[in-house]
Amino acid sequence: MELGAIDSNTFPDEEFKLVSLAGRDFKARQASIGHHLDCTDVMNETEWRHLKIWFTDGSNYSGQDGPRYHQDNLADSLEHIYSRIGEGQRLVPEYKVLEPAFLSDPCS
Repeated sequence: MELGAIDSNTFPDEEFKLVSLAGRDFKARQASIGHHLDCTDVMNETEWRHLKIWFTDGSNYSGQDGPRYHQDNLADSLEHIYSRIGEGQRLVPEYKVLEPAFLSDPCS
């Protein structure tokens, strides 16, 4: 048997219910970054090359969050994760900007 990808899978955790790598909650974002860094450790231990990330940063109602914050926070979070990605390894993003819920305020 061979691994397909390490899946970071933060979405079922209550801590990440409304935020992961792109949200405004700094504490939750730091925890999510830490979880992904743990995943890079698993990648190194298993000698696997792919880390799949689903960005669970949709909002539940208009005005709750917005894409400007998402862009800056996501870039910052990914910078931390990329710093631990080794040669020959890569991130495989699954970005569904409107999930886990459906609404986001483009003017925020």
